[in-house]
Amino acid sequence: MLRFKIECLFGLHLLNSDKQKAIALVESEKTAVIASIAFPQFIWMATGGLMNLKGPHADNLIFFPDAGCFNT
Repeated sequence: MLRFKIECLFGLHLLNSDKQKAIALVESEKTAVIASIAFPQFIWMATGGLMNLKGPHADNLIFFPDAGCFNT
């Protein structure tokens, strides 16, 4: 039997909660939880790891990478 690992973004369930808020994407789930308290004007989601940010997840999202993970 074949098994497939289906991954989703942490916080994906929040997308329908407020369609007026911008989506902010971070690497760590812990960062998303803390940021949601500090910056409630965004819907905070997390990839669960830098390598998990690929494909359509990156379209139309604001991404806040961890220190040292952003190329200017």
